[in-house]
Amino acid sequence: TARAGFGTASLASAWLSDLVGRGTSVLKLHHLERKDQDIILLGALHDQDEAAMQVKEAIESLRPDHVALELCERRFKRIFPFGISAFAQLPAEERCAIAQRLRSGKDQFAAAVAAHTQSVPVTLCDRDFRITEDRFLAHLQPDILKAGALGALGLPSRADLPVEEALEEAVATCIWDERDKVMARRLQSLPGLVLAVVGVKHMEGLAHYLAQEIDPVNVDMLCKPVHLPLWRRLIGQPILW
Repeated sequence: TARAGFGTASLASAWLSDLVGRGTSVLKLHHLERKDQDIILLGALHDQDEAAMQVKEAIESLRPDHVALELCERRFKRIFPFGISAFAQLPAEERCAIAQRLRSGKDQFAAAVAAHTQSVPVTLCDRDFRITEDRFLAHLQPDILKAGALGALGLPSRADLPVEEALEEAVATCIWDERDKVMARRLQSLPGLVLAVVGVKHMEGLAHYLAQEIDPVNVDMLCKPVHLPLWRRLIGQPILW
């Protein structure tokens, strides 16, 4: 059962329509109704202050049963090293200073704080970013990996290799598609009204997978640590930078 406030996903659409009507919306919205749950995707630019403000307004207005973030535990701890409760107890001036220092993830930060203030459970939906990085580097053939690293450092590399195409394919698979599937599966496990705050570029992939029944075994495989040889990790670092 959705909380008080707007309470239903149809009214969530009305909320965004009102925002659009005022010509101030910087968020994208996708709504999906499933058995025992309504999922609302809010697509935001991670580095935009206005997006963060509107994410906060959305959570305060809609009061969902769950707020889901495009973060893993490791990335969440980078934003809140001592946890969200400890952050909330800091003096207001210090909290504002921390928020202002953020260069990216402003939407995730605002969503976590707003959810904590409203006593709404927060779910971290993303795959561990180290696993994502390792799968990306493992996806590349050795000659592509070496040439890509040299190119990232501004050094000459082999011109006969389809480096750009291979990197784009690895990004599409490991950075976007696999994570979309993982996040969609975790969103499907949350009951009630679910408000997910994600990057705009994830909207299409998430909408695609949310409309399907996702095999949890397949998702578990995508989240298992990868054995990455040290040489591959070292050579691939410039690409990750």
